[in-house]
Amino acid sequence: MTHSCELDKCKCLTAKLEQVATESLELVCSLNNLRDIDGFIGGILCLREQNSDSFLIEKMITGSIEPKDEETITQFAHEQANRNLEMLAARKHVSSYQSRDFSKKLFPGAIIAHHNKKQICYSFHGMIWDYDEAIVLVIAVKMGHLTLVQAKEIAQISKNNIFTNVANHLEAHSANEFFTKACLCGGMACLLGLFACAALGIG
Repeated sequence: MTHSCELDKCKCLTAKLEQVATESLELVCSLNNLRDIDGFIGGILCLREQNSDSFLIEKMITGSIEPKDEETITQFAHEQANRNLEMLAARKHVSSYQSRDFSKKLFPGAIIAHHNKKQICYSFHGMIWDYDEAIVLVIAVKMGHLTLVQAKEIAQISKNNIFTNVANHLEAHSANEFFTKACLCGGMACLLGLFACAALGIG
C-alpha cells in the first residue's frame, strides 16, 4: 500500500503538471501561430523514470484530441518514452529524435530530464513531431526538471526551430523579470536611504 504522504505528493505533482502542460501547449502553439481548423489541438503526455517498471504518469490528455485516436496516441507516447529510456542506457540518447525511424513509426517527441536525482523521460504525442518535442521541453523547464540551457542543447540535436522560438520568448521574459526586480530593489534601497537620512536629520 502506498503511504498517504506519497499519494499526496503524487496528487500535487499531477495537479501542477496538468496546469504546466496546458500552459506549455498554449505557449508553443501561440508563439508559432498554430491553429487547428478541426478544433483538435493537443495530445497525450506521459512520464516514466529510468529503471522503473511503470509510468509515473501513464496518460495525461493535454489540450483536445479525437476520442477515437486516444488509444493509438497513447501507444505512440509510451513507445517514445520506452525507446528513449532504452537508448539512454545503451547510447546515452537524450531524445527520441536520435532513434527516430519514420518508416517504422518510431517518432521523436520524448526527452530526458532530471527529477529527484533520477533521470525521467517526458513523452508527448499528438501533433507534428517538432511541436511534440517543443512541448515536452517547455514542460520540463517549467517543472524545474531541465534548465533552459539544457533544453536548448536537446533542441539543437533535432534543429527544432519550434522550440527555438519559445526559448527566445522565455529568455526575454526572464530578462524582463530580472530587470523589474532589480529596479524594485533599487527603488526600495533609495527609499530606505531617504528614510534613514530623514531619521538622522540629514538633507
